[in-house]
Amino acid sequence: MNIDEVPLKANQNKTTDNLRRSNKRPGGRSARNRKKVFDAVVTLILEKGNTEFTIADIGAYANVHPTSIYRRWETKEKLLLEVLTEHMANTISIPHTGTLRSDLLALLSETFRFLQSPLGSAMLKVSASQLDQPETHSFRQQYFQSRVAHIHELFDRAMQRGEIDPKTDITLILEMLTGPVYSRLLFTARPLEERFAEHIVDSILRNLDSYT
Repeated sequence: MNIDEVPLKANQNKTTDNLRRSNKRPGGRSARNRKKVFDAVVTLILEKGNTEFTIADIGAYANVHPTSIYRRWETKEKLLLEVLTEHMANTISIPHTGTLRSDLLALLSETFRFLQSPLGSAMLKVSASQLDQPETHSFRQQYFQSRVAHIHELFDRAMQRGEIDPKTDITLILEMLTGPVYSRLLFTARPLEERFAEHIVDSILRNLDSYT
């Protein structure tokens, strides 16, 4: 071997490695495929107005092989639940209006809007159908805990303003805030109106002492 070729080959290897690194996108192929699958699910729900489509349909829209989708999510229901709960979390922002009452009303208003949309309706149906499925229990539990942590800043500001006791059980408040909403949507089919939101929020605020 010509000794002059050694540094040349070393430099070529370094250049190749640098090119490979520069061509890698943040998150990698798995993250890109996940996004394509999620986008395909949202598109299909909006186009069809329901969730009556298959993993093969999702794969065709996403240009991802169905086997890859099954390998990661196992069932269509688990995939739908993850897509829709993540979409809800990204859609409903945390209000910052200046008072706890108006923050909670704004939060409910956004929640009402989402749950009555095609994606929200699909999420309700999928969630209801999965309540007795052990394999989705941990995901649903993790999702609720993440939402509590996310919304906690709303209550942290209220504590700083002196509107709420630091010992208040925030999880219980969120259960009391959303419970009546899901009851109407799943059982009574009564409308989600502004007055209903006011009843929920004012009832909670009148009984704040009982949440500590």
